[in-house]
Amino acid sequence: MPLLILSLNNGQWEIISHKGIEERFKNFTVITGVNGSGKSTYLKQIAIIVILGHCGSYVPAEEAFIPLRDRLCTRIGTSDDQEHNISTFMLEMKETAFICNNATNRSLILIDELGRATSNEDGVAIAWAVSEFLLVKRAMTFFVTHYPHLSKLASVYSNVQNQHLGASVPSNGSGDIKYSRKIQPGPCRMAADYGVEMAATCGWPVDVVVDARMIRAEVEKKLPDGALVEDESGKDRQQNIRRRAEEVLSKLAI
Repeated sequence: MPLLILSLNNGQWEIISHKGIEERFKNFTVITGVNGSGKSTYLKQIAIIVILGHCGSYVPAEEAFIPLRDRLCTRIGTSDDQEHNISTFMLEMKETAFICNNATNRSLILIDELGRATSNEDGVAIAWAVSEFLLVKRAMTFFVTHYPHLSKLASVYSNVQNQHLGASVPSNGSGDIKYSRKIQPGPCRMAADYGVEMAATCGWPVDVVVDARMIRAEVEKKLPDGALVEDESGKDRQQNIRRRAEEVLSKLAI
């Protein structure tokens, strides 16, 4: 089984300061966390360390066991391709299609957000469908997402684990988000209003921040629970979402 163990307890970067970023038999890791907590940096560190290990180079870790990978597949960043008239979302889907069509059970797959350039419903559908497809591939996968729904994959599939980068938001509304820069087990339990709190630290006028908090509270009251896997009705909704995602991916496949 694919296994990747790293330890940087005395490393200069604190982002990886634990052992066993992938537990045995857990080849699919869902990573959540607030904006700015270091999720993208975490993925890039994994990629760099694996490449260094394959080159026979020094690896910045106290201990590392890295199995041979046949390829490194990544979908990181947001950009378009103006030369070929490809939008950000279209490029994201093409990159994902390439990964789905070329990854094997010996590949390392790093996905930093998926489906964020479309509606939340389609975004969750695409992310969930791609996750299940990669689970069938049995490839070592690290999947960063802001969709809390994906953390429920661990309750459906035994080879999925949840991790998050710790952070805390003070209750006084000051917007001073504190980041731990450490990977912790389980999904992120941060309140969903951290986006507004982060906006408060970026120089927004106080009136705009207050209005955003009030509007968010009102919108939240009107939204139903969006869980994907809970009861029979939830399973039916999951199947419908998966079907929609497969249709989208099939149209954009390379």
